[in-house]
Amino acid sequence: MNKKGLSDIIATVLIVLLTLAAVAIVWTVMNGLIGDTSGQIELTNLCVLSEAKPISCDTLTTDTDISVQLVRGENVLSTDAKAGVREVVAVVTFKDGTIETLEEIAPSKSGFASISMPRGDADFAKAAVVVQDAKGNTKTCDESAARVPCT
Repeated sequence: MNKKGLSDIIATVLIVLLTLAAVAIVWTVMNGLIGDTSGQIELTNLCVLSEAKPISCDTLTTDTDISVQLVRGENVLSTDAKAGVREVVAVVTFKDGTIETLEEIAPSKSGFASISMPRGDADFAKAAVVVQDAKGNTKTCDESAARVPCT
């Protein structure tokens, strides 16, 4: 008899090859999605473990001096730390509604950073931290709930 068709072995090999190709495509897509978010997860985790709060805000005639305290912080960055708190940020709202931020190198845990802004009409100040992961990516965390009036 003259049968024309695929043998069982060839059909099985083709099905296995198609399955492997499908798995490779799905793996490539999923690996890209997971790889992109893993860095964000580490930065978000560092934000959860870190906190800065404003201590004082003194308005002078031409500038504003803000003191910020690092309340919680994992591995304040130094030469040997790979990930942790990089900077503290003072977020100042002025009487005209404008908002400015100033960054300062993070002090040691429970330490204070003094930040000076060349503008004297501040209304109140908040604080935030900037964290860095082991790859050097940075993220500015959410502002603290605490705010101090500028006097």
